[in-house]
Amino acid sequence: MNYRKKAMLMAGALLCLNLSIYSQSMSLKMSNVSVKKAMTELQTKSGYSFVYIAGDVDTDRTVSINASQLKDAVAQILKGQNVSYEIQGKNIVIKKGSQQQVTSGKRKKVTGTVKDANGEPIIGATVVEKGTTNGTVTDFDGNYALELSESGTLAVSYIGYKSQEYSVAKIKQGQLSVVLKEDAEVMDEVVVVGYAVQKKSDLTGSVGSVKSESIENQPVTRIDQALQGRISGVQIVSSNGAPGAGSTIRIRGGNSINGSNEPLYVIDGIIGAGDLNSINPADIQSIEVLKDASSTAIYGSRGANGVILITTKTGKGSNGVRLNYHGYYGIQQVSRYLDLLNGPEYVQWKNENEVYFDREEMYDTENVVNTDWQKVMYRTASMTEHNVSLNSSNDKGNFFFSLNYLNQDGVMEKTNFTRYQARFNFDQNIGKYIKVGAVMSLAYTDKDNPVMDAFGTVQLPNMSIYNEDGTFNSINPSTGITINTVAAQKEYIQNFTTDLRGFGNIYVQITPIKNLVIKSSAGFDLNRSKQNIYQSVNLPTRVFAKSGGYAAINTSFPMTYQNEIPMR
Repeated sequence: MNYRKKAMLMAGALLCLNLSIYSQSMSLKMSNVSVKKAMTELQTKSGYSFVYIAGDVDTDRTVSINASQLKDAVAQILKGQNVSYEIQGKNIVIKKGSQQQVTSGKRKKVTGTVKDANGEPIIGATVVEKGTTNGTVTDFDGNYALELSESGTLAVSYIGYKSQEYSVAKIKQGQLSVVLKEDAEVMDEVVVVGYAVQKKSDLTGSVGSVKSESIENQPVTRIDQALQGRISGVQIVSSNGAPGAGSTIRIRGGNSINGSNEPLYVIDGIIGAGDLNSINPADIQSIEVLKDASSTAIYGSRGANGVILITTKTGKGSNGVRLNYHGYYGIQQVSRYLDLLNGPEYVQWKNENEVYFDREEMYDTENVVNTDWQKVMYRTASMTEHNVSLNSSNDKGNFFFSLNYLNQDGVMEKTNFTRYQARFNFDQNIGKYIKVGAVMSLAYTDKDNPVMDAFGTVQLPNMSIYNEDGTFNSINPSTGITINTVAAQKEYIQNFTTDLRGFGNIYVQITPIKNLVIKSSAGFDLNRSKQNIYQSVNLPTRVFAKSGGYAAINTSFPMTYQNEIPMR
């Protein structure tokens, strides 16, 4: 085969490949959804990912799609936007398209600066005449200069910030200073680095991240439940299924045989704040997990087992005062009971077993008691949660205030978890050089711990709950030993824990000269925990042993303070 034929076959194969890509069959039907959601759904169904520069595509725009081909779906998603696209491998690359060159006419030169809300210049911000290729970028001091048509529109954008547009005709004396506000939705997709920012993540390391959108509609009561199965290398195992029960978290396995393998928790900059029951998942903005050297590089040996960074919501981007409410009510129940022998079946088996070993039958087969101890232990339990938040934002600062109430009954009798929580934070600019802020949280939890042991499910089914005199039956019919049935444990044992926890962080940030920021912060974490255990004198085993009742109170009051003064 000569080279000409090979070239023709290669060109034909590439053409067929290109046609097959553009005519890929698929079905996508969505009504009144955002462009971002439509892109995500298309990626899930087709495997094609969208690649674009933030600001080029309006992802909040509402669209409806009804397509059976990939190209039709992409066209409907991008309909009405000033863009073009090209498919490269498995990527749909979106570019600014259908742009017209600047038309002739009266021109006007506009100069100015682009800064953020803190007054810091933004380097590399894009300044263009909308709908044209006429544009520039800001220099190291945030300055720009651009000549454009007086009938045009000046558009300013930068990744992580909301784009702004201005009519050229309304720009007085050719001077325009622009202040860009952070775009919370875009910033969620950016991993921030170093000590110079709040999140303290390290891009060169292994970082897992969970955003608020992933958990806000999930009925989770603890943050560790929100992390389960969402980050690779993070293993989370619940200690038990009781409400408010903790979990064992391991990041890339255990590192020590004798020491603790628990990760370091950092909540809004407070190091070591590890009681997750006092944190409302609805208040979470993002959770980041540092899994390798990035954790020790920032936090030293304390981060040897990994670091879990929790950032809570603020009032940024709320555009005025906003009141939000979210609540739900649900029920929980055991999905499937164990298939165990009932009373008559157990009596039959036991008698047959005795006959097999040449012994007399143990039980009378008439009037056999039949007790389902699983039904004694478990119940249909309710669960309800209510969240109210108030937030506000303006050019000088923002605040966020939230209240949370949670009440969860466990499917096992006498288990419950109740939480009351209030949280407040604010950031405020004082003049040009000083900024102050604070994060405060107060939580009270009340937990009824399990009092029935797991062996209750295997208690003999031919054993009655009560004696004829109304007292609890405590004699095992097979062995004659006195035991505490789950019914007696439920009645005569109490075990509950209350926690009152307050933690917060206050900071003052001063910018005395350009490019020098001095920040002093003080944090605290105060916790008072009290556990009450009581066993009644009427508990069958205590009655048999004549040991009387038992009561114990365990109290702990750990306190943590920290102070940091970083400069950058």
